[in-house]
Amino acid sequence: MMKGTAILLNDDQTVTCLEGVERSVYKEMKDQAGCADYHCTIGNREICFQDVQFVFWCDSDVDWDYGY
Repeated sequence: MMKGTAILLNDDQTVTCLEGVERSVYKEMKDQAGCADYHCTIGNREICFQDVQFVFWCDSDVDWDYGY
């Protein structure tokens, strides 16, 4: 199974990055962006998709020290 980083753009223009997300979970998150009834827990974070505008995918590891 392929894992990567899901990048969520929120209504308040903040970004949420979730690492180690399976691609199938990303596809479901992308379909549910903006849905008030969809919540998911990844790691120790609960995400409410009512506040999410867009979901993007990065299939490689993000080098946080470098910036991408």
